[in-house]
Amino acid sequence: MSKNRTGVLNANYNNHWNQSDKLKQLHSELSKGENNGMFGKKHSQESKNKNANSHLGKLAISQVELNKVIMIYPSQIDDYVNQGWIIKNIHHNLKGLKRSNETKSKISKALKGKTKSE
Repeated sequence: MSKNRTGVLNANYNNHWNQSDKLKQLHSELSKGENNGMFGKKHSQESKNKNANSHLGKLAISQVELNKVIMIYPSQIDDYVNQGWIIKNIHHNLKGLKRSNETKSKISKALKGKTKSE
């Protein structure tokens, strides 16, 4: 996407299409298991590197009302802050899953004795 079409300059900026719960459920069912395009596949190392490189030099910003976090370049900060976005503040609902004590225990056992570089 060209730079003149990003952020507030994008025609779809701030558009919110709301699906009914019934439609959300249908889409969920249609993309489960073998119907999911990524079912049984893994990202290649090349794809992982490409994704990581696409985030280099960007900052996470959030807008609580939209329950949304996006990555932007530092040069775009002023545009987003003027629209009510918050820099480096990820809304608590977007931080990830809640893990059960059993899951935490399994992760802990799997990582025992390992260093961060492994």
